[in-house]
Amino acid sequence: MLIDESRLTRLLQDEGMFSVKRISVVDVVDSTNRRLLDWPDPFTLHGLVCIAEYQSDGRGRRGRPWFAAGYQNLTLSLAWRMRQGMPELSVVSLVAGLAVCHCLEDIGLDGVCLKWPNDVMSRVGKLAGILVESKSLGSGGLHIVIGIGINIQNSSAVKARIDQPVAGLDVMMGANVDRTLLSAKLLSGLANTLDKLGRSGFPDFVQQWN
Repeated sequence: MLIDESRLTRLLQDEGMFSVKRISVVDVVDSTNRRLLDWPDPFTLHGLVCIAEYQSDGRGRRGRPWFAAGYQNLTLSLAWRMRQGMPELSVVSLVAGLAVCHCLEDIGLDGVCLKWPNDVMSRVGKLAGILVESKSLGSGGLHIVIGIGINIQNSSAVKARIDQPVAGLDVMMGANVDRTLLSAKLLSGLANTLDKLGRSGFPDFVQQWN
């Protein structure tokens, strides 16, 4: 099933996540992160979400490619404005990783862990990856763009292009994954996490990370 943009918006509104209501679900894009980084008006970027059914040029850390079969996985990016004195991007990546772990646990997945700085792992292999990039506003402010890819179902041909063991939610959970509901839970948790990081910094997350 395709991701239902209207239902996703309603789910987020039910959670009171009005700051994440500007959602764009696209069929094909080169990179969800790049789509937001190229947004022409940086002052309207905060809270913008791009979800792609398929990324033709998905990226990971250090320019590595992110491979995922189209229409079967979850690839999304969220833009967020950070105040001056924001944490380092590696800290944002860790906090986003914690949000992904909590989201997967919330849908019933056991044994999820976070590998510094941006890999979400299971006992079987890598479940998700995170790429955090930044865009200056030119007036002291900064937007971060958090890209997240979650493996749900990948073909053997896709897995053969990846240089490490890869896990999929379909096999681990033994059921079809509702990608619209998963998107809503992930965005809601991520927005709450970023709000908390902006208010109190990383110390509140240290115990979770440990």
